[in-house]
Amino acid sequence: MSSFRIHVQTLSELNHCVGTARRNAAFIHLGEIAQPGAWQETCKGRHAMYACYLELIQEVLTTTEKSSLMHCIPKHGLWDRPVLHFLNLLHQLAQTLSCLAEHVSNVKEEAELLAEHLGQDTFTQLQATCNDFEQHEKATLQAFLRILAIGATVLNDNSAKRCQQFSADETRRYNLAFEKYLDYYRRRHGHPTPATLS
Repeated sequence: MSSFRIHVQTLSELNHCVGTARRNAAFIHLGEIAQPGAWQETCKGRHAMYACYLELIQEVLTTTEKSSLMHCIPKHGLWDRPVLHFLNLLHQLAQTLSCLAEHVSNVKEEAELLAEHLGQDTFTQLQATCNDFEQHEKATLQAFLRILAIGATVLNDNSAKRCQQFSADETRRYNLAFEKYLDYYRRRHGHPTPATLS
């Protein structure tokens, strides 16, 4: 392999530890906010929380994909396959949750207008779907949380393998970046719950 390095690739490799820190911080915060709370009591609250889920999962996906494509150690791509599998599943589940909550929210908010334009019989049928959708949402949320718990084990294993490749300076940069990113996500979403990634 030529000693000549493309500048952008070199930068990507140098920042691999920072990307891993950002990924792990986003995932840790996802676990923090995916807890039962007052947000579950309203359709709007649930829809807003699912938007946070999607944002954080996308952060984790993006940093993992960039690392898989650009890091100098080819086997990292193999290490990342299980991570990407469960992240894509989490993303799909979060999208489903968002759609279900949005439907119920829209029907409830626009009840008067919908009843007027659809007619009472059709609107009554539409209202009945809300109960079904809310039940499906609860089941999907449970599935999401189960996959999230499994994913934590997968991501921890992946991170341990990545961190074994870090130099002393990269480990220092990882720790610093992890703290900064976790603080950023907590301030952004207003959930300052302590957590660690072993």
